[in-house]
Amino acid sequence: MKTEITVSIDPGYRYCGVAVFSDEVLVTADLVEAKKWEVEAQQFAETAKCVWEFLETTVDKASLSAAQFAIEYPQQYTFSPAPREAVQRLVGTIGAILGKVQSETSGLSVRVSTYKPREWKGQVPKEIMAERILSRLSSDEVNVIPAMSKSKAHNVTDAVGVGLHHLKRLKRKRVARQSNKAAG
Repeated sequence: MKTEITVSIDPGYRYCGVAVFSDEVLVTADLVEAKKWEVEAQQFAETAKCVWEFLETTVDKASLSAAQFAIEYPQQYTFSPAPREAVQRLVGTIGAILGKVQSETSGLSVRVSTYKPREWKGQVPKEIMAERILSRLSSDEVNVIPAMSKSKAHNVTDAVGVGLHHLKRLKRKRVARQSNKAAG
């Protein structure tokens, strides 16, 4: 039986959260950090190279060539304080990563899905979403997430969240409320 690999990415200009699932089970997740370049095109290429090197050391190339990729795709919201340039940089980073993956794997069987933040996490506050993501993982899966500062950990948690959403493991669990009649 063939193993199904899913790679999920929370893209960043220099820091990308990357999570790898094997048969829908999280097997590794980490923060990939790229060297800083002043020229944007060099930064895109460097970040893509670092993501590829991470993947190459964790997943065999044959599996990567048939992997599913789930990537958070940025969106510029009308009243967002984020500068448009920052969103454009993320789009450039995504393109560079996918270009690198496709060139290294011959790319014909790599499947890519993108999810805007509102599609996979809605408007749930970061802390609550992080708790929800971790609650969907087994203890073995939680243990593969490395400890790091809060400012960097959210990238990894979001990468895991995008992967869980893609695999349909992040759906909100409904809790039945007790009615006043039943409580009284």
